[in-house]
Amino acid sequence: MENVAIAEQLIAAINAEDIDTMRKLYADDAKIWHDFDRKEQDPETNVQSLLVLRKAIPDVQWVTTRIEPLPSGFLLTYELTMTFNKDSSGEKEMRIPACVIGTVDNERIVRLEEWVNSAPMMKYLTPEQLATLAGQ
Repeated sequence: MENVAIAEQLIAAINAEDIDTMRKLYADDAKIWHDFDRKEQDPETNVQSLLVLRKAIPDVQWVTTRIEPLPSGFLLTYELTMTFNKDSSGEKEMRIPACVIGTVDNERIVRLEEWVNSAPMMKYLTPEQLATLAGQ
């Protein structure tokens, strides 16, 4: 499977909450790094954190804007889209641009490095959503 197809499958699996496919796409010892906390996650922690995000914000979607093959993997840009309805001012749709560099070996993702500025959405999260994201 080519690297672009792996990136496409990853986004499709995340949007479908297809945890089996997500797990199959990652190497067992893969590392997933995010700029917002500068920490690495193992595949299972990453899968679970994506599910928690979906629980907190049910309509969140990962919308691919570009995938480029790289010799060792792929460059993926996407928009994280979601709608908030925190108060009587109506709904607020957000589209947060993000970027992922994926490293692939033997048709499995061995490393992901993700840059996403989640700060803009924080002011729209309800206390319940914040508690869900915090694992409470």
